[in-house]
Amino acid sequence: MPPLYYSLAHLAHRLIGGPPIAAYRIFSTVAMWIALLAMYATLRHAAGRLTSAVAVLVAWTHPL
Repeated sequence: MPPLYYSLAHLAHRLIGGPPIAAYRIFSTVAMWIALLAMYATLRHAAGRLTSAVAVLVAWTHPL
């Protein structure tokens, strides 16, 4: 059984259509924004707005 990410990416390709690379990149971008938003929401429980926003920006700009 393939990992959930790849199954969802394949489903997104089926729904979006077009060239597979475009669908996969759109899916990856949306997944990354959701992950950053979840990270911000989690950090807001333990830290202030500015600290949470800076931590998310640092994670977003990391080369990995």
